[in-house]
Amino acid sequence: PIPCVPWQSQTSGQYQRRVHGGKKIHQKLTDLNVFLVGAGALGCEYVKMLALLGVGTSARGKVHVTDMDHAR
Repeated sequence: PIPCVPWQSQTSGQYQRRVHGGKKIHQKLTDLNVFLVGAGALGCEYVKMLALLGVGTSARGKVHVTDMDHAR
């Protein structure tokens, strides 16, 4: 696992998590554009991991998830 430390956002006052490695790595993670195919058992865990790391959470970043299964 990637070590994280809690920090308080200056804008919202909410506690968030930042990856050890500095602001550059944190900014790269938040600016990522990710396209995940499949949201089954493993895909759900990947989506959770991306969310916990803050991937795609900046105005420039995005996370897209697609799955061809149909719910009944």
